[in-house]
Amino acid sequence: MGVVEVEKISRLEGRVEELSKRVDDIKSDINSLRNEVIATRNEMRNEINSLRREINDLRNEMNSRINSLENRIENRINGLDRKLDSRFLTLLSIQISMWVTIILTILFR
Repeated sequence: MGVVEVEKISRLEGRVEELSKRVDDIKSDINSLRNEVIATRNEMRNEINSLRREINDLRNEMNSRINSLENRIENRINGLDRKLDSRFLTLLSIQISMWVTIILTILFR
């Protein structure tokens, strides 16, 4: 082997080392990107889970409010029904006493 051939082989070895370093850098960059993607995915999962919990809390609060309103409305309607029943009975008793009075007046005239 001559000096020229040794120089060519040395240059090729230098290029191979250079390319090897570039490939290692690319691998490192890919690993770094992979880690960033994984971290971002985990952050997104955590955020989504947090939002789900918040939505569930809001849903539970709304259900509680709706149930409370339903109970208040039901109680109010029941109170009005009792009041209406009471007034109807009062009116009915007045009507009956009027009819009895009229009938007795007609009979004993």
